[in-house]
Amino acid sequence: MTKRGFYNEEFKHDAVNLSEEHGIKTAAKQLGVSAFCLYSWRRIYLDRGDL
Repeated sequence: MTKRGFYNEEFKHDAVNLSEEHGIKTAAKQLGVSAFCLYSWRRIYLDRGDL
């Protein structure tokens, strides 16, 4: 069973920015989050116009 973590908005925004620079898979591996999370967060920020 995996432990679910809570990531604040600053972490998510920084993670999305890192994924823009280095790619989703590389950023996910560096941060220890799933690529699915980064794809989801990226979509949210794009929809809000925060990127």
